[in-house]
Amino acid sequence: MAGIVLAAGLVLAVIARRSVSSMLILAGVLTLWQHAGTGTLAATVFFAGASVGLGSLFVAGQGVRRWSLALLLGMLLLAGSAGWLLPYPIHERLFYEVALGAIWVVRFNAIRTAAARMAYGWQAAVRRAPGASLLFALVFFLGAVSLWLPTIQYDDLAGHLAIPVQLRELKYYRLDAASQVWAMTPWASDVVQGVVGVLAGADARGGVNAIWYALASYFIWDIARSLRLPPALRWMVAAAFASQPLFHPLLGGMQTEAALTALTAAAVSLGLYAKQRGKAASLLPLIWVCSGLIAVKATQIVLVGPVAVWALLGRNLKKDLALVLRQLPAILLISGSSYFYAALITGNPVLPVFNDIFRSPYFDVQRFGDAHWSAGVSWLLPWSLTFSTENYMEAYDGAAGFLMLGLLGGTLLALAKERTRGAMVVILIALVCSFYNVRYLRYIFPFLSVAIPLSVAALYDSVRRGTWLVGVIFPLIVLNVCFAQNSFYRLKEPLIWGMFTLRKQASMIETTLAPESAIADHVRRFGGSAGVLLTEAGRPFLAPFAGKAVVSVWYDPTMQRAAGEAEQDPSGQRWRKLIDLLGLRYVVAGPSTSPALQAGLQAMDARRVLRVGESTLWEILSVGQPALANARDYARLYLWPNWLRLRMSND
Repeated sequence: MAGIVLAAGLVLAVIARRSVSSMLILAGVLTLWQHAGTGTLAATVFFAGASVGLGSLFVAGQGVRRWSLALLLGMLLLAGSAGWLLPYPIHERLFYEVALGAIWVVRFNAIRTAAARMAYGWQAAVRRAPGASLLFALVFFLGAVSLWLPTIQYDDLAGHLAIPVQLRELKYYRLDAASQVWAMTPWASDVVQGVVGVLAGADARGGVNAIWYALASYFIWDIARSLRLPPALRWMVAAAFASQPLFHPLLGGMQTEAALTALTAAAVSLGLYAKQRGKAASLLPLIWVCSGLIAVKATQIVLVGPVAVWALLGRNLKKDLALVLRQLPAILLISGSSYFYAALITGNPVLPVFNDIFRSPYFDVQRFGDAHWSAGVSWLLPWSLTFSTENYMEAYDGAAGFLMLGLLGGTLLALAKERTRGAMVVILIALVCSFYNVRYLRYIFPFLSVAIPLSVAALYDSVRRGTWLVGVIFPLIVLNVCFAQNSFYRLKEPLIWGMFTLRKQASMIETTLAPESAIADHVRRFGGSAGVLLTEAGRPFLAPFAGKAVVSVWYDPTMQRAAGEAEQDPSGQRWRKLIDLLGLRYVVAGPSTSPALQAGLQAMDARRVLRVGESTLWEILSVGQPALANARDYARLYLWPNWLRLRMSND
């Protein structure tokens, strides 16, 4: 694939009389357009432009990074605003077109200037190191192929897709923490997916993740620039970063680490800048980026705390703390919505975490933990993460890549070098704190990524031989690319590689690997608001059903207990009563469906209406209104005024 891509880039470069690096990036955009569609690409550009227009109001004095920073800050502000409005039925395409279109109109000159400056900055950087920039562009393209994939990952189908699907179908988010205990966790990255998805009228994951990927790569490059690495080494650092195998599952799904990597790199870049500038105003973007980290994932407090101490150390604390206090409204706007609504609805702002303290009725009163990821830790951890990766993630050995081992000496040197010490200490504290609680590789991926430019800078300070370092980094990049397939078990599927080589369509992959999405489309067309029970073990994929589905696993403790009681009756009569009581008109069954439930379906004269792969959709005509789904629509029940409930009921 690399040879084909490079050849295509050379042809385009000759035709367009542009650099091969630029043509490879253009090829990436065109192939994303082919797979994601015109609507998704247009919606992504529309959202990104509005983000730049809004964010550019707050980046004065940030130097060459200001336009990329404007995009990031604008995304955070728009996601924060939409987050507070999630429970209300206003999330229509027209609403977003008017709101974002107004930003385009008012800030068009700033958006146009940003686009021109970004393009000029790219071209100037390419001219300084054409060979290294070509390597980056090629590696970046190879990583971006996972953007083509449909949304088929476990956590996406079980949870992350809920906000985008509900906004498109219902025009609001139900806040149903009873059916999915993770429904109220920090949601900023999913909100961005939802907003762009509403604009596109379809799943927009590929377009949104392309933004996160580009921003993360830029800020990694900017850290290298801030540390005064030569131009070629800056590109090598960015290429090493983009070559990491774990980018494939991140870009092919909706996991928060795609956004967190961009935000973590931005935080360190801004921290380095703030250490160089004494003015309090230089901290403002850093404050907002730290708010964005908390808006995406609560555990990022392990990074925000050390970053704050590092950035404020040696400065005028009185002025800086006064600035932080003045920014409290913006901090709450960006990061506060999920915690507020979770506390209001469930009594636990971080449900299901720390429920032994908050004692929410929506989850068991216990300290949440994942005992599965508790592999031992020793001084051989970098080796174990690299060659025994399956002990630390659902991946194959080598999925962590080889940069951690290859640059380990630079990591140690970074602690000794003055200009890298502070940032590396911050990253290592965050990494250790995160990994100590749950020994899961994906959770520390953002920290490992930011360690790359810091380690290379420390090595360069020691040897002052850029060519030698290029020779060290290049084989590590090649190894990473070769082990990309080990990063995600789905990448072993022949169907996936058929899509990468343009022989298979996304719809075929989705139907084969995520039949619940096809079933949800059928229910949407023919069942309206009818309730759905998902019964297949290991497939609690309720997110595509827009709040209509329930599962009998730990995501829904109440339903899990009720299903356990129904299983005690082999005649199926308890299942029959439960299904009728809860208003579950449809049941998705499969090979793992219990005999008791099968007997209940037979007793209710269920008829088979759809079969997708091994999953079968049964319809029970005697079941009435979706009582459980209606009772769990907490946004409608608790937050809507009476006149709105009446109006929406009439509609």
